[in-house]
Amino acid sequence: MSNDEFQTIVLREIILILKIPRIQNPWDLFIIALRLLSIAIPAIFSYLLPLPLLLSVTSQNQALTIRSLSTYAVIRLIMKGRMGGMDNPATERTPLVIAAEINMITYQTKKILLTSAIEIGRHLQEAKAMLKHGEWIKWLEESVNYSRRTASRLIKLYEEYEPSFPEEADSSNGTPVSHLTYTQALLLLGLPEEEREEFIARNNVGNMTKQELQQALKDRDQANQAKEQALQENQVLKKGLETIDSTISELKNEQAKAASMPTNPENVKAEVQSANNASSAGDAPSATTAPFTHNLKTEHDPDAHIKYVEKCDAYCKTIADTFFDLTTALTNLAHIDPNLKEEKRKGANQLIEYMAETIKMWPPPKKPLRVNS
Repeated sequence: MSNDEFQTIVLREIILILKIPRIQNPWDLFIIALRLLSIAIPAIFSYLLPLPLLLSVTSQNQALTIRSLSTYAVIRLIMKGRMGGMDNPATERTPLVIAAEINMITYQTKKILLTSAIEIGRHLQEAKAMLKHGEWIKWLEESVNYSRRTASRLIKLYEEYEPSFPEEADSSNGTPVSHLTYTQALLLLGLPEEEREEFIARNNVGNMTKQELQQALKDRDQANQAKEQALQENQVLKKGLETIDSTISELKNEQAKAASMPTNPENVKAEVQSANNASSAGDAPSATTAPFTHNLKTEHDPDAHIKYVEKCDAYCKTIADTFFDLTTALTNLAHIDPNLKEEKRKGANQLIEYMAETIKMWPPPKKPLRVNS
């Protein structure tokens, strides 16, 4: 028999202890199982099976002392002595019954493996606190044949999950964490403690396979990333809309200020004098020349219009791209905070209406000069 086959048999026999429908004193058997596992599980982890062990087993009214027997032999004795033999002819053996037993054994194995791993983590933490600086790695290698990574993982399991496990032997009414398997517990270590139990209950993790749980965790990470990105886009949008609101207010204030400001006679005189000078030079403005109140540049380049057409096209494209980004940000914001989305949409709509109304007649009508008498 190969070492791997022997390890498989030992593990299978260990977890058969949990199949106890005919045991009169389950608590006694549970204590025996824990004592066995405290020796067997480290061996399984470090591939050291079989192990010699020293164990006292009480069988009803007689005491049987077993010394220096293999784990496999001890478990066979326990199974036959305490459970009346595994091959009881009174029990009808069918493929359906065997399949149910296998599934139950598999489930209990995974659960008790986590319990044992947590207990090992507690012992490792205790030992680490006793050792001097620099002795930890050496002690792991020489005493328990654990790598530093394995020990750290077991201690982490103890620190994260031990408070969630009930002290009673029957944990059927425990927290959601207490019903996890060893593999599930390892995968969930990446979740914050305050989120873990909610995630377990919401996704029914106890009934998930390893692949299903990995996919659920991946979906959670992707959803969190999308949420974080949407929040960042919301902050950018919020700042942009605040800038737009500020610009609109400034424009309105400038318009109101310009409408109420009287024309300065000195400025009018200067503009009239400038017009007279231009007239004397033969450049008198025609009926279509802009009034003096508009300080516009005159382009003498016959191809100047090409430059401004290109600018108009570029600015229109910028506006279109920005509008697309705006609608995308509003869509993401709608999934996070519909009320805030509606507030920002109204602000954006106000800006768009203002721009649409302004562009209807641009440049704006030019006002004639007013001369105070």
